[in-house]
Parts: sequence; structure tokens; C-alpha cells
Amino acid sequence: MTDTENLSKINGANTIIEQSGQTVTGHQVNIVGDAHIGQVGDRYEIAQAQIMMPQVFAEAMMRFLSAEQSPDYTELVGRESWEPETVLVAAGKFLMGSKPGVGIPDYETPQFEMTLPAYRIGKYPVTNEQYFHFIRETKRIAPKELGWTNGNAPAREQYNLPVRGVTWYGALVYCYWLMEVTKRPYTLPSEAQWEKAARGEAGTIYPWGDQWQADYCNTRCDMVTAVDAFPEGAGPYGCLDMVGNVREWTTTLWGRNRKYNLELECAYPWKKVWKPHEGYDEIDSNRQIRRVTRGGAALLPDLPLRSARRESERPYNRGLKVNRIGFRVALNWEKDS
Repeated sequence: MTDTENLSKINGANTIIEQSGQTVTGHQVNIVGDAHIGQVGDRYEIAQAQIMMPQVFAEAMMRFLSAEQSPDYTELVGRESWEPETVLVAAGKFLMGSKPGVGIPDYETPQFEMTLPAYRIGKYPVTNEQYFHFIRETKRIAPKELGWTNGNAPAREQYNLPVRGVTWYGALVYCYWLMEVTKRPYTLPSEAQWEKAARGEAGTIYPWGDQWQADYCNTRCDMVTAVDAFPEGAGPYGCLDMVGNVREWTTTLWGRNRKYNLELECAYPWKKVWKPHEGYDEIDSNRQIRRVTRGGAALLPDLPLRSARRESERPYNRGLKVNRIGFRVALNWEKDS
């Protein structure tokens, strides 16, 4: 199947679904010209992500609104073997951000209390094996940035390594595909969801506590390790690789307006109760706006690897920095209050 055929199969940029007297209109997108490109690369991923967005989200939202009872994923039943394992993060408050201090950037302060509804988040970053299943099922061509030794497939010894070199749009398309095939509301985590999963309600500096443990994560190394290689580094909810190994994409905007925005505009403190897509986590924002990345890469020294560490990257950028970025999934199911 060609890339154009793949795109036409999921076309629905102005999807409107009417059912039971309710109407849901998909996100509006500005994608002139991108919907008909017959190539693999950044523009293809942008087009595919933005075209899938209205159709998949509208259908998922329609099911959500029309259900007599909201779906509940407190317990996840019937997970497929290729579906990422997730853990439950209970609703409640937690401390987000860092206290001012030596080596703490201003955009990581102040520390404040945040409230989140319940959600699920990937226990591990998405692996090469899981991403390869997506590549194979959708008949895509694996970008060379994935670093797979067999070209369009990872070597078996690479299966349990975190996939990296995936753009933000590539990660988003994976989540949308996962949503379609499982009928579960998968997406990328917001940075608030990511941070709570990393440090818990107590707001510890590192996932395992307040004291640095060099043998609890993969740092100061030029190679990534298996996602389950450091069980001692688990966070309070059981998530691994929250620091070290690879940085991870989130839905959260680093800024809003400028093409190469290095100055943080979505600064702390946020509203105290997080609601999906209320502004900080707009999925269909301008495609050039940077997104927050969390965690830390294997090459980083120990000092910056706090649970509250924040960085950013252009969502469609390929190259050395993106080769250090992976992602994990999230499941959101609670309605806004």
C-alpha cells in the first residue's frame, strides 16, 4: 500500500458524527497540501497525525458522550501482547516543579500543588518490538533514525530497547493507531501526568526517593538499555525508565506563538486542576511549536536527572537530539468536572 493510499484510508479532516441527537466535530486543522504527499518523512507523519486526529478523536468522543456510564480503566482487561503495559495512577494531588536552588532553571519553578483525575500511563517507554508491530500492521517504512540494524525491522536483541528517533507526530500516530485497534483512549501523557507518575504524591526528587542512586538508571552511557534493566529505579506507581535512557514526548506545549520558541510561555504555576486540551496540551496547535520532553537521555550526567526536569523539542525535528527521545502512552477516561 502506498503512503497516499494510507492517507486516503484514514482521511476525515472535517469529520462530523451525529448520533443520539449529539454532534461532535473533529479538531480543525490547517494542512493544505500535506494530505496528498506520497513520501515517508516528517511531512508524511504530520499529515497522517493531523488527518487521523479529527476522525479518531471524534469517534472516540462520540462513544464517550453517548455511553450511559463512562468507561473505566481502573483495571485494564484483555490487554493484547503487543499493547503497552500500563499502570494506574490514582486521582489526587501531588507536588509539581522544583524549589528554587542552585542548578534549578527558572522554568522548573516554583513548586506547586496540582490535582489530576485518575489515568493510566505506560509502565515502560514504548519498545522497538511494540513500534515494529505498528510499522508492520500499517505497512509503513521505518525511518532510518530508528537505528534498526535490519532496516525496516529491529534485530531481536533490540526488541526490548526503547524506540527512539520518533518525532512527536510519529509518536502521536502510534497512539491514534493504538486507539483505533484497541478501542481504548490512548494518547501521549501530559507533562503533569508524566511528572506525577515519576514522583508520586510526595514529590520526591527522583522516582525512587530524594537521594541520587547512580545504579538505578542508565546515565553517562552512549547506548540505551532494555526498558526493564533497572527495576530498582521504579517510581511510586511502578513506572521504569522515568529518568535516564531516553527523553520522552508529552502533549504539553512549551510555547504558543514563535517558530523556534526557546523561551517558555506556558510557565508555572498552572491551574490547579488539570483538564485535557484546555490550552496547555492542545494537540492540534501550530505544528512548529515546541513540545515539552521529560526524563533524561543516557548521555546526560547525573545532576539534571530530576523527576521535575523539563526540556523541549520541535515536534517534527529529526536528528541527533530526537535520536535520544522516545515516548510512553497514557490512557485518559475521566470526564472534565
